Amino acid sequence: MNLQSMLPETETLPKRKRRHEEVTMAEFLDACKAAGEKAIPADDSIYRYAERAGIPDDFLEIAWLEFRERHLDNPAKKYRDWRAAFRNSVRDGWFRLWRFADGQCVLTVQGEQAARVHGKAVQQQPGKFDPVAYVNRNRKPSRHSGFDQIDYREGINEDGSF
Repeated sequence: MNLQSMLPETETLPKRKRRHEEVTMAEFLDACKAAGEKAIPADDSIYRYAERAGIPDDFLEIAWLEFRERHLDNPAKKYRDWRAAFRNSVRDGWFRLWRFADGQCVLTVQGEQAARVHGKAVQQQPGKFDPVAYVNRNRKPSRHSGFDQIDYREGINEDGSF
């Protein structure tokens, strides 16, 4: 039964607010520009989240640049709220751009790659990561072979020896 027909002629039900239509990233950015708004305003909750999580501002900028690039030329991808989609991408680590090591937020390989692609030089940890030392940090030397004494950082000789 229609509720409108049950009401007296002078009364009507309030109209629902019209939901925003899904738009592409390009349409969203054009609308922001026309309205004189930033795509992610300075008072957006993602900045408070990043601060509480320990994510540096420059990492957040890399996340936005990567998010924008991946969606800008994709007409099939549409959202009603691109700002909420970006917040979700940061909170859920969609692009896996950073990780936490020794209490610090550092870029992953994907993050370093994105930083280079977008021309953002980001300073990492003061010391250089040594993968061999990391893998062997809790390893005891083998008494059965000299295999543990090979220094893989030296590389492989042309004859195949280390």
